[in-house]
Amino acid sequence: MRFFGYAFLILGFLGMPFYFMAEYHSIRGRVMFHSVDSVRPQGETNTYTWPEWRDVVDRAFDKTRDSIPSIFPPTISMLFGGILLDIAGLRRRKAKDAV
Repeated sequence: MRFFGYAFLILGFLGMPFYFMAEYHSIRGRVMFHSVDSVRPQGETNTYTWPEWRDVVDRAFDKTRDSIPSIFPPTISMLFGGILLDIAGLRRRKAKDAV
C-alpha cells in the first residue's frame, strides 16, 4: 500500500506541469475565441484604443471563467497517495503496538 501511495504522489507531482500546460493552452484558445466574439464587426483594419481592448479581453476572460476546472486530476492523485500513505502508516503502527 505504501508503494501505491508513493506512486500516486510522484505521478501527481510529475503530471502537474503537463496538465497545467495543457490547461493553459486550452484556456488561451477559449479566451481568444471569446475575444473574437467581442470585437466590433467593422473589418480587419479597425484599430482599438487601450480601454476598448482591455474591455474586450476582460469580457473574454469573464466568459471563459466558467470552463476552468477548480480541481486538477494530478492534485486528486496526490491527495489519494497521501491518504494511502497515512493508512499504511496507521496499519504499520497498529502492527507494532500489537507485538
